Amino acid sequence: MSAEDVVDLTASVLEVLPRSTITARQIQPSEIRDQLRKGVADIALSRGISEADRLASMIVEHTPLAIAVAKEHHLADRGTIAFGDLRGDILALPGGSENPYARTLFAIARQAGLNPATATAPIQGVTPTASVIGTTHFALVTAEPGLYHRSRVVVLSLSPPLITPLHALWLPHTENPLSQALADFRGSHCAPSKTADRSLKVGQSLKHCTCP
Repeated sequence: MSAEDVVDLTASVLEVLPRSTITARQIQPSEIRDQLRKGVADIALSRGISEADRLASMIVEHTPLAIAVAKEHHLADRGTIAFGDLRGDILALPGGSENPYARTLFAIARQAGLNPATATAPIQGVTPTASVIGTTHFALVTAEPGLYHRSRVVVLSLSPPLITPLHALWLPHTENPLSQALADFRGSHCAPSKTADRSLKVGQSLKHCTCP
């Protein structure tokens, strides 16, 4: 996840819970269940989940995907590309092929008619647009089209567009004001909740995150 993803989502939650405070933290995918169980986090946000997580979850939103390439890439001068233009190129994956979100991205590529060779991104734990710096690979990202990292990376639009889901996860059989606020905002932009003040902690997957 990107810092922009987190800011947009937490701002939406605060419209529903205006008297709350939210703290975003980076955690590894393997830590999500333990952090929730221990109460270190109230809710986790992730773009890739595993059935083995055994957590309550919902899709909060769908985000358009774009293509990040290094400025030296043969498609870098295009404003918009089709998935077929990437045939023969290598897909850089966050965390390697066993990462849940990496599997999601690979599945999206295959459903779009591409069966790319893959490589683990050489730069991990930072914004995903940085994963292609110094390579000829491409990465699927949720960043807006444009130039990044002092023009070393170009993010290109996809046509036709593709989307990726953003999941909220929490412990099953528990009351969670954050998950309810997300559901309310997603559904009908309801009036602010009268829930009592509390400090809410957001556990956030490091798979796609650069926020502090």
